[in-house]
Amino acid sequence: MRRTRIARGLSMRALAEAASTRDATMSHAAISLLESGRQATLDAVTAVRLARVLGVTVDHSGHSISSS
Repeated sequence: MRRTRIARGLSMRALAEAASTRDATMSHAAISLLESGRQATLDAVTAVRLARVLGVTVDHSGHSISSS
């Protein structure tokens, strides 16, 4: 995720803000945990929100499978 985020020119904070909704916010700390592997799982809704911002798709296991 980190390589794709950087390639898209996004900071952790910018990715978190772009993936947040009125009902579900995401912090840059959460992005950091995901990128470092200290948080290995996330719910499907969050995975899809992050994928949309990063321009990738996810498979059923939540792994990124392709870039746009």
